Parts: sequence; C-alpha cells; structure tokens
Amino acid sequence: MRGGTTVISKERVARALSRQQPDRVPVYADFVPGIHQKLKEKLGIQSEPELSIALGNDMLLTGHGFGTSNYAAAKTLGVYA
Repeated sequence: MRGGTTVISKERVARALSRQQPDRVPVYADFVPGIHQKLKEKLGIQSEPELSIALGNDMLLTGHGFGTSNYAAAKTLGVYA
C-alpha cells in the first residue's frame, strides 16, 4: 500500500492475490439479471460496469459462460424464469 493514501481496487486485489495484507477485503457482488436491471433503474445507471463501480466492487466480470451469454439463451428456452 502507498503510505497513508487511498488504495485503488487494482492494488487491493493484487495484494490479496499475492497473500499480502490489503487495506480491506476485496469486494465483488453479483446478482441475477432481474436484480441487476432493478438496481440500474433505481440508480439511473445504463451499463453493467457502471453498476459494478457504483456498488463498490473491486473486480469486474469479464468472461463468457453461464453468467453472460449462455444464461440469456437458457432463459429464452424457458430453462430459467
């Protein structure tokens, strides 16, 4: 950490991953799509990255799979409500 200054998310996560003491535990909160939409509407936010920043997340989801493209496809097939 920089002596007495604010630690940015990138530094916080890097310290935690390298088993060094961060200023606090890195945070990542994720929600089902319906809650995402309600939070974006309530906060007046348009994009997922903006929502993540507004929630104080230290990390962003950047992958493909169940949480992104496949979930939407499964939902259209009636697998998820």
